[in-house]
Amino acid sequence: MRMRAGVLGEIEVILGDREIDVGPARRRCVLAVLLVEANRVVPVEELVRRVWDGAPPAKATASLRSHLSRLRMALMPEACAIVRRSGGYVLTMDESAVDIHHFRRLLLQARTAGDDQAAELFEEALRLWRGEPFAGLDNPWLAAVREAVRAERLAAELDYHDIELRRGRHGRLLATLWARAQEHPLNERLAAQLMLALYRDGRPADALACYQRIRDRLVDELGADPGLDLTRLHHRILTADPTLTPPAPRPRALVPAAREPSLHAFALARFAPPAPEAPARPAPATGRSDLPRDVSHFTGRTEELCRLLEDADDVTSAPVFAIDGMAGVGKTALAVHAAHRLGVRYPDGSLFLDLHGHTPGHEPLTSGAALDKLLRATGMPGAEIPDDLDERAALWRARSAGRRLLLVLDNAADSSQVRPLLPGAPGCRVLVTSRRRLVELDTTATLSLDVPPLDEALALFARVIGDSRARAEPAAAREVLGLCGRLPLAIGMVAARLRSRPAWTVGHLSGRLREERLAEIATGVAAAFTMSYEHLVPDQRRLFRLLSMHPGADCDAHLVAALLATDLNEAERLLEQLVDLHLLQQPRPGRYRFHDLLREHARSIARAEEPEASHHESLLRILDYFLFTAAHARRRFAPGQRRLPLDITHPPAHVPPLDDHSRAIAWCETEATNLTAVIDHAAEHGRHTHAWQLAHVLQHFFDIRGRTDDWISTHRRALAAADALDDPQAQAETTRSLGVAYWHAGRYEEALAHGTRSLDLCRRIGDRWGEATTLVGFGVAYRAMGALTEAFDCFEQALHLYDEVDATWGRALALTNLGIACSDAGRHDEAVIRGTQGLDLYGTTEDKWGEALALTSLGITYRRTGRFQLSLAHHERALRLNREIGDVRAECKVLNDLGHTHHAAGQRAHAEAYHRRALALALVIDDLYQRAQAHEGIGEATLTTAPDAAYHHLRDALTIYTWLGVPQAASLSNRPR
Repeated sequence: MRMRAGVLGEIEVILGDREIDVGPARRRCVLAVLLVEANRVVPVEELVRRVWDGAPPAKATASLRSHLSRLRMALMPEACAIVRRSGGYVLTMDESAVDIHHFRRLLLQARTAGDDQAAELFEEALRLWRGEPFAGLDNPWLAAVREAVRAERLAAELDYHDIELRRGRHGRLLATLWARAQEHPLNERLAAQLMLALYRDGRPADALACYQRIRDRLVDELGADPGLDLTRLHHRILTADPTLTPPAPRPRALVPAAREPSLHAFALARFAPPAPEAPARPAPATGRSDLPRDVSHFTGRTEELCRLLEDADDVTSAPVFAIDGMAGVGKTALAVHAAHRLGVRYPDGSLFLDLHGHTPGHEPLTSGAALDKLLRATGMPGAEIPDDLDERAALWRARSAGRRLLLVLDNAADSSQVRPLLPGAPGCRVLVTSRRRLVELDTTATLSLDVPPLDEALALFARVIGDSRARAEPAAAREVLGLCGRLPLAIGMVAARLRSRPAWTVGHLSGRLREERLAEIATGVAAAFTMSYEHLVPDQRRLFRLLSMHPGADCDAHLVAALLATDLNEAERLLEQLVDLHLLQQPRPGRYRFHDLLREHARSIARAEEPEASHHESLLRILDYFLFTAAHARRRFAPGQRRLPLDITHPPAHVPPLDDHSRAIAWCETEATNLTAVIDHAAEHGRHTHAWQLAHVLQHFFDIRGRTDDWISTHRRALAAADALDDPQAQAETTRSLGVAYWHAGRYEEALAHGTRSLDLCRRIGDRWGEATTLVGFGVAYRAMGALTEAFDCFEQALHLYDEVDATWGRALALTNLGIACSDAGRHDEAVIRGTQGLDLYGTTEDKWGEALALTSLGITYRRTGRFQLSLAHHERALRLNREIGDVRAECKVLNDLGHTHHAAGQRAHAEAYHRRALALALVIDDLYQRAQAHEGIGEATLTTAPDAAYHHLRDALTIYTWLGVPQAASLSNRPR
């Protein structure tokens, strides 16, 4: 009789078709260690350490023998034996009968096979997972093994995705890729796979938005840009590279389908180990590395490097090296250079985190926020991260225990910011940089950097400009270094300038630095910056000054053309010149940004040289550009909605090509960070009209893209601005929009308060369109709460008001909502009539968002009347439209509706698949109601096939429904189990 054992889930032993009870948790832990080390001797002391967490009781060895004896009696000796050998114990068993070893063997075979066979092998391997490895058991050794196996699983999934994409099977991957991208938001390989799948699925705007999201997170959280591969893919999507066209899928042999992994079944895995013995394809990286690119001209610092690289493995806690010194002295360069040298010793990953302790325009990252980033970087889902700082710190120490991690904490504010971030285990190493001496920090070593000695500074200078030029004028070279204060940042900048000017001599450079005219700027770095500025021609200087007034992080040539009131070619020419002069950075084609120090320097020059009127004019042009372009984009994806007059003094002559939905959405996604920063800046600096109007034109974008947090934060600013203006129209628009945002966030009391205020304001000023739209919002809310009488009243009032102002789009909105309310009330014939009227009216406005809404409502009615094929046809049309316009919130709802219809038609497998896709998307956009709908749908679809898992999904649905206070909570809680 065959015996099988598993650790990829709860510890289980199966004899034939019968599960063997192996006893309590400690005994299962003993078995887990032996299964992981199957056919290898585990010394007694090591077995005791692993089982009792390094703190064994006095009689641990006797207790171990007792557990081993009982395991021998429980297991079948012909198939599995526990034998005492040479100071330890070994479990002898066919490794293919142990799931973890079979999993690894299948991966090895897959990575040496052709695509078709490899796909089948990967699917077989992934089906072995039953849940969390070692479920129900926990200690540091098991946690470390669990993390390693999770990483192996992630690597396998990524390899499998690559194969499926090569075979043209992008459609079947989308749900899983959405879920994994949410769990691993900084994984560039995963992002690339999702982008490619979306593009091949006819959703280029979503693909570009995916790139923008990971780029924003990389910049915000790690201070790094996407890698070359991801950047190239982004460019290929922008240019519609024909080589991205998917291959035609080949017919596939009938094999058992891979089980769809649960979204919360596994924590994030960041440090995928390599796959040795896989010569046919490259092994995955040993661990994640967030390190910035090493400095190519790094020179000197020999003594400091030796101290950072010294072996500290014999300490009892993680060694901490603190590097302090003035700005520009090379702290980060030294830390990054050392980290690249150390990386090979820390196979579990090298993490880099900018703490923004001294970043202009940034508040220092709080310890809690920093821990959040670190925990997410090591695979912890955001929902599982506690709010309490001490709990987060403890969780971080637990997560880092058992790993060999290198952590670079750059730009720290003080010791109190850093202390909670330090791992406790000796296998990690920490490098900290700060402008302050972190004297309160318990460090292994403290390195206080001064400017380098003259010989090292000369070596750095010569390495950039070339040895021959430096040797030809040694006195002038020394003078340049003196004028730069021997500060590495300044030396690198002026040397790069000299290198790009073959006609200049070192003496000429030193003369320009010596003749610095702004006496109040005394430091060497300011002299270097100012020298670069003085070299510019007037148009370049003007751009350098004015661009520093932009509140956002980066820009493109269209914004600069508006700022300078020039044409697009001239704007691009000036930007490229500043890039060549190292006064601007170009993180990717067409986007430009300042280095933080240069931005601050440019602002100081602008304050000194630009008159106050110029400051006001420049900011006004920036605000006008974003307001005009955002309104232009909105007309593409919300053509039927009311357009309020906008206060624009300088309409830009050049805007990006936004001639379709995809491009309009892609522009908003690219500029999203800048748009929110501009709204904040406008509100803070008294530009109240721009603040509320810009938020107003972005409402629909925030809605359809599921950006509820941005929606709320910008509209709270906008409402404060509207209140400052005492403008009732602005207050009415903003409160209504903010109320809808609160509704989507599940904050119903605030939604009701803002909706009531908006309704009162609209009635006071006689805004019939606004009153009607607010009433529709109330009707939607009443319907969701089961109050159909009140919902009908709101929808019918709204329809009457829309008729008064002859608003076709509004009539369509009211009729569509009346239709679904009629369906709720069982008046299905009337529901079809109303819904069809709404659909026809939306067609006259060319509003695809509205068409999709009406199709979705009709699909629900047809499902309720048993016309399942008609229902599916309407939902599928709605799904195509939602994807075409990039409405992820509506897409999520339609996926759930498709699941409901398939379930009603008795097609439970299809229902489960659609609900899982909806759940993945709901997690991405944080839509609680649709998440609950998806959980309920999965639970209903799997009640007979997987009752335990179904119960958990239904329980999750009930928890969310109860928190939201919706009627589904009562109906679900009363159902029989």
